[in-house]
Amino acid sequence: MPNLGINSSAPADACRLEADHEQRPAVDARAPLVLVAGLLLAACYARTLAELVRVWWTDSNYSHGFLVPPFALYLAWSASRSARDASAPADVGLGETLRGAAKVLLGLVLHVGASLASHGFLDVLALVCTLRGATLLLGGEAMHRRYATATLFLVFIVGFTVRAMP
Repeated sequence: MPNLGINSSAPADACRLEADHEQRPAVDARAPLVLVAGLLLAACYARTLAELVRVWWTDSNYSHGFLVPPFALYLAWSASRSARDASAPADVGLGETLRGAAKVLLGLVLHVGASLASHGFLDVLALVCTLRGATLLLGGEAMHRRYATATLFLVFIVGFTVRAMP
């Protein structure tokens, strides 16, 4: 029988696509936890972020700071798109949880110290440390590695000159 351009495997492909769709949840179960963690982090570092914006706005040496967060978000988005092809996220083990909690705690201690000493660059390092710990806590080693470039890129929020925020 001649091939009339009808794909006989189309029903099988449709069933496979439907089965793939059923296996993957539309929203990750950790989404509410990530949202709450993000809001707490934003509240904790609100004064630091406001000071960074003030410095970026008033000092031309640091005006590049406005470009860093959007580019870091792009890097994170790009990393998340490449991870969508992977299977479901693995459970976070006790070791990863403890290491992530230690990094978050270290970041928060650095944040308090930097706030008391009015040391802006140390505060940015505290933010990066806290974000790195949060990725390890929420998604284990796989997420920690996946978002490493995006979180570490945030160090460039401030320049490496002598005066890095008052």
